[in-house]
Amino acid sequence: MDYVAGQLGIADPSVLTAYPDRAQTAFEHAWEITEAYAYRSFADVETDLTGWVDARAWTTGDGPRAPFAAAVGWLMEHKVLLGLVMK
Repeated sequence: MDYVAGQLGIADPSVLTAYPDRAQTAFEHAWEITEAYAYRSFADVETDLTGWVDARAWTTGDGPRAPFAAAVGWLMEHKVLLGLVMK
């Protein structure tokens, strides 16, 4: 905690223990990160991902693990956050 506090310029690391006390704070930070780094919600790309996985499943002989791993890569490449609550 001291290391992260130092990186963030927080003089008193003990304030970080209060972070979960206000649930809305985590949502607000997620929204700020989403805007700053241009992430998208899963709902915005679900159809695209489903089509991509479906096409890959029909054209490869890979077992179920390979398409899953490829889908994770696709999500990262397309800057998608799972479970993100959008404003």
